[in-house]
Amino acid sequence: LSLRKKKFDVSFYPYPNVNIMSALMGAAIGAKTRVNFAYNFLGMNGHLDTISITPDLEKHDIDKNFDLLKPFNLRVYSKKPFINITKDDEKYVNRLLAGRLDKNDLLIGMHVGSKEAMRIWPTENFAFLAEQLLREKNIKLVLVGTGIEMSLIKNFREFKNPKIINLIKKTNISQTTALISKCRLFITTDSGPMHMAVSAGTKVIAIYLGPHIKRTAPYGKEHIVF
Repeated sequence: LSLRKKKFDVSFYPYPNVNIMSALMGAAIGAKTRVNFAYNFLGMNGHLDTISITPDLEKHDIDKNFDLLKPFNLRVYSKKPFINITKDDEKYVNRLLAGRLDKNDLLIGMHVGSKEAMRIWPTENFAFLAEQLLREKNIKLVLVGTGIEMSLIKNFREFKNPKIINLIKKTNISQTTALISKCRLFITTDSGPMHMAVSAGTKVIAIYLGPHIKRTAPYGKEHIVF
C-alpha cells in the first residue's frame, strides 16, 4: 500500500515468482503498466497484468528478467550482478586480514553451507578438500558464512588449521563481498555468497546438489559448476 501511494507508471515483477501472487502484488501496487511473466491460475493467464512475458525456461534467471525490458526497447548496459562496496567495507576487511596474509599467499574463499539442507555438500567433503588445498605452500583459506556454517565446521579438526582464516559471522553482505574480492578463487555451495563472489569479480567453483543449475548457476562463463 505504501508503494501504491507513489503512483508508479510501470512495475516489473522478476522471475522466479511467476504465479497469481506476483500478479496480485503488481495489481496492489497499482502501476499503470504492470509487466509480469505469464502464469496460469484457474484458466487465467496474465489477467491482472498489462504486459505478460512468456518465460524462456532454458535461460538463466538473470536473462529471463532482462526479457521483461524488451517491450520498452530499453538498452542493457551490463548484465553483471552488482553489490555496492564502500570504502568503510574495504577498511573493515583489511583490518580483519591484517597480519594474517603474507605477500605471496594465494587466498581462496570457502562457503560450506546454505539455508536449505538439500543444497549442502557434506561437510566432511569440504574438510577433505581444505586439507588437500592447504598442502600447497602458499595457499590460505578464508571461511565466510553465518551460524549455519559455524555449526557445520565445529567438529572438524581440518578447519582448525592455522592456515585457515575463519571469518564466519564477522561480515555483513557488502563486507563479505569486499572480502571475497580479495580471493583468487571462491569455492561454495549453491548459496548467496556464490552470487556475492560473482559480483566481486572472483572466479567461482560451485557445488550443486539442488535442481536449479540452469536457472541460478554463477553468472558468467569463467565459473565452474559441479
